[in-house]
Amino acid sequence: MSIRPTISFCMIVRDEEETLPDCLESIKDFADEIIVVDTGSTDRTVEIAESYDAKVSFFEWNDSFADAKNVAIEQAACDWVFVIDADERLNEKAKCTIRKTVIDGTHDAYSLCQRSSLNDKHTDYWQGPAIRLWRNKTEIRFRGRVHESVHHLVENGTISLANIDATIDHIGYLPEVIDRKHKDSRNKKLMRIEFDEDPDSLHYTFHLARSHHAKGNYEEALSHYEKALRLAPSNQRLLKIQICSSMATIYSILNDTDNALAMIDHAMALGSLPPDVLYTRGRVMIMLDEYAEALDCFRQAKEAGKSADALCSDLSIGEYKADWGISAALAGMNRFDDAADAALNVLKKKPDYFPARLILLVAYQAMEMWDDLDRYLLETHSSNPNYIEITQHLISVYASQGRESDAERIRMHLDECLPVANNAACC
Repeated sequence: MSIRPTISFCMIVRDEEETLPDCLESIKDFADEIIVVDTGSTDRTVEIAESYDAKVSFFEWNDSFADAKNVAIEQAACDWVFVIDADERLNEKAKCTIRKTVIDGTHDAYSLCQRSSLNDKHTDYWQGPAIRLWRNKTEIRFRGRVHESVHHLVENGTISLANIDATIDHIGYLPEVIDRKHKDSRNKKLMRIEFDEDPDSLHYTFHLARSHHAKGNYEEALSHYEKALRLAPSNQRLLKIQICSSMATIYSILNDTDNALAMIDHAMALGSLPPDVLYTRGRVMIMLDEYAEALDCFRQAKEAGKSADALCSDLSIGEYKADWGISAALAGMNRFDDAADAALNVLKKKPDYFPARLILLVAYQAMEMWDDLDRYLLETHSSNPNYIEITQHLISVYASQGRESDAERIRMHLDECLPVANNAACC
């Protein structure tokens, strides 16, 4: 009779009383042992961990996530190690896949998909690969103060890696979690230390670029993305595509269509395109008034986004953003009836998606569907009362219909909103 392989779940924690229970609840009947290293909690974190029979030890924080996690891994007594964070959860499908992998797998390590919720309604997600499961070998240890990884062991051939169809759910990117944990300032400090120690580190150059990108520091982000693209070896095709996609997105935001298309062409030369790149190309085509080509790009992005293994960091592209692009392209082609249908399809999935409402309003006005235009203008105005263009448009429609009292009521509201909007514009 064969013996079932065992799994040690390892984590580091600090003041995680709000997130830790759900994490431990998701693995309590699956883990053969749970190892928790506390780096200085002042809340009930340790008490919660002990209530789940975790093996708790302590480590004085030294500004290195790798050092702390390696302390946890070194205590693992099982055949396999799985590293999990307190703000993550494993679903049943993932656990089944992991169990099958440790029984039948032939590689040293396995990468899962980390899916991060970006809002508390869990309607928008970012996803990316994360190496979390590996055989309990002494040579497999983390490296890096922040954004710690074992990927260097894959790059130098120490361990073999494969992907598995399993998702780990992550809530650590929710705005309230980021603020509460002061993640931005902490990570920026640690990345700067690492970057100063090794300015040619691809890993930290890339993550520094992403940090600037997320904060809207586009020039700094482009500078670091360009350097990361130069540093990335030829065998890291997917990383190169991701960098090109990010740069194309920034250039499109900056209305630099030439450089946006250049980066998209660079990504295309590297192989099959993820939904992100196709979507960005569609947006650039909209900017260039090339609506038929934009429509084709958005349709391809939507189809590519349906694939479970699509290399797509923004899951909302396949879910509703590509449909918005389709509606915008159709409106640009004066196919307003089709544009309205596409926009309504977006709003069924994402009722508060404002860009789709704008397309719908354009389509209704072009088709002179005044009742529908009136209704959606009022709804949009109610949900975004400080959006001046919508409010002004609503006044114009009411005035053209002879509804002066309604127009005056909205006009008075606009007068109240203008100081707010002007102050916001000055900040």
